[in-house]
Formats: sequence, C-alpha cells, structure tokens
Amino acid sequence: MKETTRRKMESMEEFLGVKVHLYEKTDSTNKRAKEYAKELIANKNTSRINDIFVADQQTEGRGRLGRNWQSPPETGIWMSLLTNPNVPAESISSVTLLAAMAIARGVKFYSLKRSIFNIDAKIKWPNDIIINGKKICGILSELVTDPDTGMNYVICGIGVNVNTRSFEGVGIEYASSLYKESGVTWDREELAYGIIYNIKELMRSFELEKALGFMIEDYNRVLVNMDQEVILSSVNPEIQSGLEPRYIARGIDKTGALLVENSKGEIIPITSGEVSVRGLYGYT
Repeated sequence: MKETTRRKMESMEEFLGVKVHLYEKTDSTNKRAKEYAKELIANKNTSRINDIFVADQQTEGRGRLGRNWQSPPETGIWMSLLTNPNVPAESISSVTLLAAMAIARGVKFYSLKRSIFNIDAKIKWPNDIIINGKKICGILSELVTDPDTGMNYVICGIGVNVNTRSFEGVGIEYASSLYKESGVTWDREELAYGIIYNIKELMRSFELEKALGFMIEDYNRVLVNMDQEVILSSVNPEIQSGLEPRYIARGIDKTGALLVENSKGEIIPITSGEVSVRGLYGYT
C-alpha cells in the first residue's frame, strides 16, 4: 500500500471518528472484521464500535451466494464496516440498505465535485450500485451476535470497482467500474472518505429512529427499477410457486422491505432473504 494511501486512510480516524485497520493484502476484509468481532465478544465488550477494515487487495473477496468478487490491487475500494448499532435486532438487516444509500451519495458528491456529469448512481435493491445498467459495487452483510448479551455486530463488506479496467469470469457482462463508465480515473481514498462519512451520518439518524423512515424518499429516488416491472425469483420452491410472473416495484418501507404491486393491485413487502429481484430486460 502506497504511503500516501496509508496516510489518507489513517486520517479518517481523526476526522471521521472511526478506527481504521489497514491491510496491504488479505483474503477478505469481512473475515478480518468477523475475527475482530469475536475478539470483542470474548473480551466482554460493551462499547459502541465503528471500525473500518480496508485492504489494497483481497484474494478471496466474496459477494452474495458465495460468488467470487474480483479485488485486484490498487483498483477499487475493498473494505468492511464493523458496527454494533443501538437498534432492535429486527432492524439490523437495514444496515445493508443504509450502506447502499451512503455509497450512492458518496459517488454523487464526488462526481459533482469533480464535474463528472455522466455518472448517475442507482441502487438495485437491496445491495448493488448500478451505473448505466452495470454493477459497479456490491455489498455483503454478515452478523455476529454475543450469546451472553445479545449485542449484534454487523459486518458490512463493500466492494467498489473504482479504476478497474477489465473483468474476468462469470457475470462480466454486467460488471463495470467508475472508470469504465466515466472515462476518468477516480481518487479511491477521497471516494472512500465520502462513503464512510455518509455511512456515519445515516447511521446516526438510523439509531435515533430505529428504522429507515428518514431516508425512504431519497432511497426511492435512486431505486433503479422504481415504478417499473420486475421479476421475482426464489431458491425456495414453496416461495417460488406462489410468485406471479411480474410485479411493479413501488419502493421500500421503513423496515427496508421492497414493496411490490401484484396483478390485483395489492402491495406486498419483500425481504432480501426471501427473493431476488431483476428487471425485465437484464440485470437491473
């Protein structure tokens, strides 16, 4: 890791009030965060935690459903947030949506500041950031719970393809990067700073309200398939058998569920653990 990169990332401790764990190369920042969470539990931690685990390269980066996430050196933002928010257990899963909103805002603020006008970051519920119909970021959230106190530690793994030039393997037709979509090289540290800043700001509101009501309007504004027809699918045969061919996405509710309208005009809440969502014409 370049010394300038290290200094910029370490400055977040002073200016953003987060503890930063830096790695030149690691298998997975989520694994490092999970190990640290288990150490905190073993040491009977009762304090609030806001730690960031950042690697210049990951060798075993993962996406949802165990898919490989390419994380080559000096090209992207490969980091994990470890936090134990003061919210009810049933609200913990909302952290994924909160992180997606923070990333979309971070990309928007950076692009406006640098006069990059061909970038419009959208969210594919619940955990992908989309630009021009291509995926430039994925989020993988995991949970570690203290069996004695019930304190929940959320690990939110974030992979942003920033300056990646090429991709390999399955699904590359849907993969892209900020560089490929804008034609401009991005400052990874500055973008990471903006994302973490927005995570902290949104987390503050989340802990006050214990739900996502405060950001529903903003989230729905950047939801990539808002008011459009979508296809739902599930690996659970029982759930799949009850699904209609098409629905209309109507945004999220304060719990983070996706609201879809069926053929009868009924609004149904969908949780991310149940189904996957795709547009009619490809990935989005």
